[in-house]
Amino acid sequence: MKDYTNGVLDIIRRELEAIMGADVNYYKQFNFVLSNEQQFVEKEERNYNTIYIVVKFLQGTPFYGQLLLPITITAVGEANDIEACQRLLSEFANQYNLNDQETIENALTKQIYSTPQVISNFSEVYEGFRSLFYMTGTILVGENNNPIVGATVTNINNDGTEYEIEFLSAHWSFDNQIDSQAFTGTHNRTKSEAKIYSLTISFVLYLKNDDFCNSILRTAFRNLIASGQNNQIIRNNNFKYIMNITMANGDKYQNPFVLVNASGQQNIGEFPAFTATFTC
Repeated sequence: MKDYTNGVLDIIRRELEAIMGADVNYYKQFNFVLSNEQQFVEKEERNYNTIYIVVKFLQGTPFYGQLLLPITITAVGEANDIEACQRLLSEFANQYNLNDQETIENALTKQIYSTPQVISNFSEVYEGFRSLFYMTGTILVGENNNPIVGATVTNINNDGTEYEIEFLSAHWSFDNQIDSQAFTGTHNRTKSEAKIYSLTISFVLYLKNDDFCNSILRTAFRNLIASGQNNQIIRNNNFKYIMNITMANGDKYQNPFVLVNASGQQNIGEFPAFTATFTC
């Protein structure tokens, strides 16, 4: 298993720099120093507006082709204040939790972070009083994986709007029914031929108030009501979609699909979720 520690540090450094660069007016007087395990700062390098961040790598769990790498992030905030460091770490956790867009030497990663907590206030560090922050994270590193990284659908019976599917999980299956009943000569063997084949893909999503979720609700509930009122099978349906699938290696697939099932569930104390199944 390769050593991915420097790659993880580079990812965290780029993401923190992106946050500070996106709000220059707020962060322009602040900077951070990021290091592995422990820092030693010379006296002449000390600065009131510098945030010192240490990433500690805990015992990882190697699997075949992937590594589960837990980390802790400890930060010493700016002198005599708490706001900048707390905001930086909170934005980092919120923005990059579950992020899977970063790679380390062509290995895919997924980042999981907790929100930061203050574990010490008014600690005298160098020439000022600083606060100590702590948060945990897990970096999943996988080699040569090729998951679905993007999916969009277009309802071809409506206005042609393209919807992005923000899925929690995806499951696909290809089914090929074989016809082995073809008759041949006395001395020949029969060969199995593809008779009927189909591709089915299911997505699990949070039921949000967005365009795609609302389009599924309109398709299900409005057609159900219309069918119940008229006591007829709906022939002019809105179940047909064009779906675009993007894989991690850049391959793209486009196929016509039909919505065959949408089922949801909600419980007290949980966000509602639903599963949408398409087939072609």
